[in-house]
Amino acid sequence: MIATARISTDDNYTKNCQPGRSRTRADPFEKVQKEIRRQLQANPNLQAKVLFIALQRQHPGKFLDGQLRTLQRRLKSWRETESLVGKARVPRRSDQTSICGDVQLENPRQRAFLSAFERTCCIRWAARAACVSRESHYRWLRDPTYAAVFEQTRRSVADYLEAMAVERASEGWLEPVFYQGSQCGEVRKYSDGLMHLLLRGMMPEKYGAFGRGRAQA
Repeated sequence: MIATARISTDDNYTKNCQPGRSRTRADPFEKVQKEIRRQLQANPNLQAKVLFIALQRQHPGKFLDGQLRTLQRRLKSWRETESLVGKARVPRRSDQTSICGDVQLENPRQRAFLSAFERTCCIRWAARAACVSRESHYRWLRDPTYAAVFEQTRRSVADYLEAMAVERASEGWLEPVFYQGSQCGEVRKYSDGLMHLLLRGMMPEKYGAFGRGRAQA
């Protein structure tokens, strides 16, 4: 008996995948993505099997029974693109930009990853939330279009993180004060380390030189 291993057609790494392999088949649901999204917006809890049967009726002979699993994966990815809810528990920023929503990326997994990156500000957390591997993201960077959109998204994330650093350095944050097991007040704390880094970034000729001088001393 010859043992065989199933080669996954997904970008996610699984134990049955061979290194260096990636999905090369065309997405069978690419031409009906808008139709599927309209169905999900009208009924967010719509099951993939019900939707698949409806698609088979609307497009006779186009979708085979074996493609149900593919649709289930696509629905999971699209839903996480919109809400980032489900099994993946990741930190997220309170506000949300819409950079990747204005750019026409054909790959829905790329859109899912960039949307997650905008929310989480972290490659690892974005990959977990979008259900893609980090290796897929780095491979996508070879595409000039994707690389340009990612760079624009990265700048937005950097601006957000800088604003958060300024807030913690200048306005600080409140920490509760406890006495004998009960909270008796709050104290405002500031990050001197962040303030130093911000000053070195804004005026490196002054604060950067001072830091190097201390290090040399």
